[in-house]
Amino acid sequence: MAVDSTAWKAFTGIAEHYDCRPPYPRESVEAINRRMSPRLQGAVIEVGAGTGIFTRLLARELRPAGPILAIEPSSDMRATAARSTPDAAKVSYIDGAAEQLPVEDGAARLVVAAAAAQRFDRPRFYAEARRVLAPGGVLALVQNSLDDSRSAFVDEYFSMLEKHAPTYRRGMRTARDGSYQDIDYATELREASQLTDVEALRWPIDARVDRQNLIQLVRTSTILQSAIERLGIDAVLAEALSIFARHADTQGVVTMTYVNETFIAGQPAD
Repeated sequence: MAVDSTAWKAFTGIAEHYDCRPPYPRESVEAINRRMSPRLQGAVIEVGAGTGIFTRLLARELRPAGPILAIEPSSDMRATAARSTPDAAKVSYIDGAAEQLPVEDGAARLVVAAAAAQRFDRPRFYAEARRVLAPGGVLALVQNSLDDSRSAFVDEYFSMLEKHAPTYRRGMRTARDGSYQDIDYATELREASQLTDVEALRWPIDARVDRQNLIQLVRTSTILQSAIERLGIDAVLAEALSIFARHADTQGVVTMTYVNETFIAGQPAD
């Protein structure tokens, strides 16, 4: 199966630091559970699984539990995910593409993408989700996004991102071609996916971040990769750590505020 490697090039070499990202809230999977009939049979597919941060949550919290087919086109990310996922989780990490899912028609009860759909050819992905979902099956798109409305540190960190990526503005997402886009997933699902009963849910996340954790976040920021190549990692880290020093508490920690957004849509039942 051919995979568009250019869409995932930015992730090469950063997988070992990637799990510094904030966890996803249990409420996201609980919302997915509420939408799926417990009697519904079929495969569980995660697309763009990365290092398995959401995958492992899904394995713990999905009801009814079952094997997960986790598709990830980056070999670095796949290898890190496999090492970090216990065998008991029953997850298979494979190479593949969102636009060509390796599942038969109507064979899946859930298709989910966490922090990945911005890099898909989404019209083709939505068509694939419709093809593989069983009647009553669910598509879920999950994102953790920085929230500058609750943190002066995050506000200043966003300003650093905007300075080093002139076409980026806070709230944008990195597309498959490396550009930055405003994406309204709820509207897309309602207008383009041909799925039904779209829900858009939000939960706040507060992540306590120390100096070392921030260093890992900077190293793995796809928005900062061009600045790191141009200026060097030491210069970019020095700027980020200067911001950190202005906002860290007496324990040497800052609170990075995020918002989780979970978008859920359903395959019409027969």
